[in-house]
Order: sequence, then structure tokens, then C-alpha cells
Amino acid sequence: MRHIALSLVVILTLSAGIPSSVAANANEQAIRSLYMAMMESKKVPTEFSFDIVADDSSKQPTHLKVHVAGSGQSGEDLQDVQGVKGTFQISVEGSQGKNAIHASAEARIVDANLYVRISKFDMTGVSKDLEEFSVRYVGQWYQLPIDDYVEQALTQTEDIDRSISEISKIFLVTKRSSVRGTQYVIRIRPAIVRQILSKNVPGSQAFFSMNGMAMFTSDNVFQRMTLAMNARAKTPPAPSLFEGSATGRSSEPVDAKATVKFQMKKINAVTVVAPDKFISLQDAIDGWGRSAGVNQLSNARDAQRRSDINTILNANYQYAVDNYGDLPTPLPTTPVHICAAGKECDGVSLDVLIGDYLITIPRDPTLTPASNVSGYMIMFRDDHMTVSAPLSEQAAPMTVTR
Repeated sequence: MRHIALSLVVILTLSAGIPSSVAANANEQAIRSLYMAMMESKKVPTEFSFDIVADDSSKQPTHLKVHVAGSGQSGEDLQDVQGVKGTFQISVEGSQGKNAIHASAEARIVDANLYVRISKFDMTGVSKDLEEFSVRYVGQWYQLPIDDYVEQALTQTEDIDRSISEISKIFLVTKRSSVRGTQYVIRIRPAIVRQILSKNVPGSQAFFSMNGMAMFTSDNVFQRMTLAMNARAKTPPAPSLFEGSATGRSSEPVDAKATVKFQMKKINAVTVVAPDKFISLQDAIDGWGRSAGVNQLSNARDAQRRSDINTILNANYQYAVDNYGDLPTPLPTTPVHICAAGKECDGVSLDVLIGDYLITIPRDPTLTPASNVSGYMIMFRDDHMTVSAPLSEQAAPMTVTR
């Protein structure tokens, strides 16, 4: 209701004959004053918390909770940011608690370096890849120099300072001074969010409100800040992203709501030290990239193996069909090696298939032409033939049976 009351005050002020440019300038001056006060108080140690709770009430609802808490204190300049530490917790749950992920992380900034680690990662009903991720990376500290990123933030700050008039189109800030200090009341123009959503998603409805307050002492020393936001959005089903889709389905309608709370207050000095053991985040990312490349190669080799064992099995089957059920060679009831084309080995030769049924005996992609074996094995038991690839790089054995 308070933001409605403020809107009425603005309307009444304008109707009283005060030019709109005067009200706009007052808002810009208040925003600039708040910005300058925050910049002057950047060395004040603070404690903060940030909470998001979101709920999608669709057929397959998803619940999201995010909590961030920490403290920090910057140096003389933004490039000398010091003593920042925090924890990050996220919880995502599907319908009735299925497909749930609960994670927490820690972060520290010391000597222009960011240190991060995932301290907890619990899952229910998610992929094996994420399980492997939790085993390999949880608990490890990673380090990233932030000089370049701080420089980018400085440039963005200068852009914001030059764009106060644009910010004032989104936020309404009122400055109040008293003997106890200076208070800034912060609100967002609700129409802005509705315009953005309705423009990009026709037929949608949205409600968004934000109320905030920042308090400084009479000599502009930061004391505390609170922000509270409530949002709800409804969107109709959207057309399929794929034109000419065989299913022709549209996306489900969305009915989601979210609340956001942010609090920050002045505290005593913050002391933060770097972790004893850490690895470079860039080195880790490079390693992940190499690992992904290795996985792609192993997947390609396994695809070739899968094709090869099916080719061998089909050739034997077709030979048996053409020869009244006879096999090209007697086969044991336990797996034995298939010899490479034209080679002798401690196994069986299928060279009789070359020409009419095979161009050559397929060879495992990791073996050289000098190998006496093909890298594949074969057996015949209970009227069923099985061909396998013992050198496959996947976890489950690779076999085909007919």
C-alpha cells in the first residue's frame, strides 16, 4: 500500500502545477546521493543475507530456495577488496521431493583473489554425471584472481553514474534527513516489469513490488539496508520452439511466484584468510575441457565397437541362414578371441566370412594392424550367439546376442 500512497502523492504533486521535470530531477538527485553515500562507506565492514524463495505451481511444480549469507569489507579502492566471505545454499525440488538437489558453497576474497568451494552436494533422482561431479569436486578450494573482473565492475559503475536518468525511470528513491541520520526509501516502478513481460510474452500477467530502506548516520556512515521484493507472473502456453515439430506441442503455462529479501548491516571488523590448500580455477577449467575431449573420443570409440560387434553378429547369422544353420566355424560355450583378418591366434578365425559377408574382420579402434586378435570375442551357448567388446570404455559390458 505504501507504494500506492507514494504514487498518489506524485500524482497530486504533478496536478498541483509542479513541472514533472522537477519531480524527475528530485528522484535523480536522491539516486545520486544514495550512490555516493554507498561509495563513501565502502570501507565499513558489513554483514549481509540474501534469500530467494520461488514456486512454480504448474503440473510439475519446482521449488527453489536460495540463501546467501556473509560479511565483507573493501579496501581504499575497489581494486583492493579485502575480507569478504560468505556461504551460498541452494535447494531445488521437483514434485513431491523428486529430482532434488541440495547444495552449499563457500567463498572468500583475500588479496584480490576469489576462493570458492562446493562444501555440500546432495541429490535425489538425478543423472550419474552429477553424482560423479559431487564425488570429484566437492570440498576442493578453487582460486581465481579478480583484478580483471574488478576493473570491469569499475567501468560498469562509471556507466551507471553516467546513466542516473535511466535508473530513475525504473526506481523511485526518496531521501529523508533527521538528527539521527539520513534514510533513503527505495521502490521500483511496478509498470516497468509489466511492460517488459507483456512486450516479450503476449497475454501474460505480472505483479512486482519492491520496498527498501537504506540508513546512514548524519556523517554518511552506512548503518543498514533492507530490500523486500514480491513477484508473480502468469504466462499462457507458448508455441513450440521447433517450427514444424512432429509433436506440435506448446509449452505449459507458467504460474510462478517469488519472494526476495536482502539485508545488510554494519558490524565490527572482518578477518578473512586464504585457504591453506587450493588449485587455480583456470587450471581446473582447462583440465575439465581436456577431460571432456577425452570423453568425446572414448564415446566415439565405443560407438565404433558397438557397430563392429553388430556387424560380426549379423555376418555370422546370415552365414548360418545361407548354410542351413551351420556356423562358419565351431564356437565354444565361453568367450574366445576372434582372430584378426589373415592372422592366427589363441581363438577362432572368421576369415571364411570375408568376401561374401564381411569386407574384413573388424578391429578394435585401439589396436594396430600388427595385432593378431581383432579385439572382439565370440561364444555360442543355448542356441544363442554372443559377440562382445572387452576393450569397451563404458562401465557396462558391451555385448550383443542373437
